[in-house]
Amino acid sequence: MARFIVIHRLPPAANQDEVLATVQAVVNTPSNNCQWLRCWVAQKGDAIFCEWEAAEETDLQAALKKGAELFPVEAVYPVTVIDPDWFKR
Repeated sequence: MARFIVIHRLPPAANQDEVLATVQAVVNTPSNNCQWLRCWVAQKGDAIFCEWEAAEETDLQAALKKGAELFPVEAVYPVTVIDPDWFKR
C-alpha cells in the first residue's frame, strides 16, 4: 500500500453536524483499497492535512469523492515515510 498526504481547506461555514456526517460518510464507505490514518489541522490558516494509505491514487480519489463537497481536495501527494529511528546510532 502506498501513502498519501491529502490537503483540504476547512469549510468556512459548516456546522459540527455537517462535518461529522461528511467524515462518517467517507470513513464508513467500505473499501479494501484505502484507509484513513490520521489528520492534522493547521493552527494558523484553514488547512487540513490527512494521511491515507491506498493501493492506488485512483482508489483514494474515489473514496474522497464522498466528502468533496464540504472538504474539497486541494492536492494529493504520494509520500514516503521517514522514520527518525533509522538515523539513530
